[in-house]
Amino acid sequence: MILTLQTRGHRTLEDVRRFLSGNESVDFVLWDRDAAYAFVVKALVKFRYRSLARRDKGPI
Repeated sequence: MILTLQTRGHRTLEDVRRFLSGNESVDFVLWDRDAAYAFVVKALVKFRYRSLARRDKGPI
């Protein structure tokens, strides 16, 4: 089974926390390294990772 993670609905850190608390752990398989890196960079920029407190970086 192939699933696509959609993150557009997660706009705040609290949205991410709610999502994580309601789901079981998931294993990810890397199919395209460039696409994976682009996804991660986009998420880090979206949530301003560098400016987050240490406790808030974990969920992101």
